[in-house]
Amino acid sequence: MSIEHHDSSAPHRRGSSGGRHGRFMWAVIGVLAVLAAALGAATQTQGPRLEAIDVNTAAVTERAGQTLTIQANQPVNPDDAAVPEVSVVPEVTVDSVVVDGSAIVITFAEPLDYATTYTVTATAEGRHTGRAAELRAAFTTLDPEVATLVRGAESDRVAAQRLQDGDAHDQLAVAERIQEYALLDDQTVVVTLDDADRPAVESVPRSGGDPVPMIDSGIASVRDLRVEPRTRLAGFIVDDLDQSETFKVLTYTDSLLLYDMNSPGTLLATVVDEQNRPLEIAEWRFVPGTTAVLARTLEGELVAYDPALGSAATPATEADWDAAEDAASGPALDLTTTGDVVTVRDESGERELFRPAAESSRVGAVCAAPNDEVVAIEVFSGDGEPDGYPVPGFTGATVSYVRVADGAVIRSANGLQPDWCRQ
Repeated sequence: MSIEHHDSSAPHRRGSSGGRHGRFMWAVIGVLAVLAAALGAATQTQGPRLEAIDVNTAAVTERAGQTLTIQANQPVNPDDAAVPEVSVVPEVTVDSVVVDGSAIVITFAEPLDYATTYTVTATAEGRHTGRAAELRAAFTTLDPEVATLVRGAESDRVAAQRLQDGDAHDQLAVAERIQEYALLDDQTVVVTLDDADRPAVESVPRSGGDPVPMIDSGIASVRDLRVEPRTRLAGFIVDDLDQSETFKVLTYTDSLLLYDMNSPGTLLATVVDEQNRPLEIAEWRFVPGTTAVLARTLEGELVAYDPALGSAATPATEADWDAAEDAASGPALDLTTTGDVVTVRDESGERELFRPAAESSRVGAVCAAPNDEVVAIEVFSGDGEPDGYPVPGFTGATVSYVRVADGAVIRSANGLQPDWCRQ
């Protein structure tokens, strides 16, 4: 007689293990639920925290009125009595602070310095929690590119480098002879000369490739090349432009031509009077940030012209001209060159800003940066010789970049025609 024995404890052990596992899972879920509740409760009782910032590190150095947006993790109290308190280090004047949901929009009343790290602290109150907290953000402004025209024995070149980081060099354009140039972010406009001093105008892409001709024949002279970076226009004055493949006219005399540099080989407009005749222009400038220009005719009359309107030039005033100059260089910076000394007059009075190291050296063009922080100063050495170009320079020319606050020379570069003078 045989008896079968069954291990009745095995199923019990399996059931016991499964029970322990289930209890463990429920315990974990319970802990997570408690943590989630705790975190939710903490969020409901904490002040705002920083999630992100948004700032154009180039634009804030170019002009006043630029913004920094601090994004919080919860809506911020927009009431006037609870507007966030904002501080900036290094100190910058803040024009306004506006709350938009969970965003704090800070508007700067002045351009910021180049290549500088700013720390912005906003003390804000949560709209729903009523709790206040500090949101601290830091950003570094652009180290701008500066350029000069270097004329050499074999060829000329437009050379660029960073204002602070002198190791970052670039060559923007090369030609046998370059009279003048102007910069946009993606191209360099140059006036080249042949052996007989006959000029041509072309655009050199920064991405590489062949230059794009803008005018390549029939010109006796080109002068006063300028660009407007934001609206991407270029302009220059031409003289004695004979009939050519580029222009189906007999002649232009001291005529101002404007180009849309989104299509650099195509003429956009010529500044004309009500009879559609090209005006004879002595000097001109862009109204910064617009497509409009102001020009002074050979007869001394001031006119305004906007190619976007497609109409004739209209009368302008000296106040219009002064306002355009102030918009370009800033009304606060008053520079004077006397002999070999550059002085500046500001809210603290008049003081000497720069004097060449060598007594025999001379000062040439003096142009301020868009934010007035730095001034570019051409320096011609005493033993420099005239280079014989229609837009003349001297051999051995250099450009000193001088900080206005303390007169320190930040950088010195070979060449002439600092690009800040070409806008």
